[in-house]
Amino acid sequence: MNEVEQTFSQFIKNWRAFPDEPVIDQKPQIVERRLSVVSHNTWRVLGSGGSPSFVSLNREEGSQGTFHSSGALKILGFPLHPLIGLVFKLEYRVEFTKASTGIKEQRDFVLGWCLYVPQITQNELLHEGEVQLDLILGPGLTLFGEVLWDQTQVRKDRQKLFVKMAFVLSGSEENQTGKSLSAEERRLQQDLMLSQASEQIQKQVKESVEADKQKDLA
Repeated sequence: MNEVEQTFSQFIKNWRAFPDEPVIDQKPQIVERRLSVVSHNTWRVLGSGGSPSFVSLNREEGSQGTFHSSGALKILGFPLHPLIGLVFKLEYRVEFTKASTGIKEQRDFVLGWCLYVPQITQNELLHEGEVQLDLILGPGLTLFGEVLWDQTQVRKDRQKLFVKMAFVLSGSEENQTGKSLSAEERRLQQDLMLSQASEQIQKQVKESVEADKQKDLA
């Protein structure tokens, strides 16, 4: 991810956030790196009122290209169907300063996205584990029609961006219990699942980071 961010940082230093300003802001700040996910059936977004779940990514201390998150991407009530997948999206929020007034404004850029279809076991359960996602980079559009940042404006050779993550999904309550739950039962079940998911994800990510460090030392 380090090379992609370096290329993006070079781009925003020369990008005219304010076309009417004679001077370009030479010191824009990346204020947030966000990875979001939402379930999709290629026609529309499913569940959660159409709002994606997201986590902020932070640079690992002492690392030049590794980012991590202590949060968990939450997908509750995921429909068990081979034609329903998850759409991941990587966004950067950048703060620019207007030279003439000193006013700060933030702009969002979509760096990459991908579609992932979770594996379903023979018992119609979601397979949990670690997955590496190969994000689709610009130029182009996301599944939602959003314009991707065009990395070819800075360099001609196209780069790749991989995201390695552990995940835990919960299927719809009808798939799991065969009956509907009350609002209170649903809330308690979701709180328990999120707590267990967060603990499991943090453990798996820590193990993965340690394994990558051992490979680097070998």
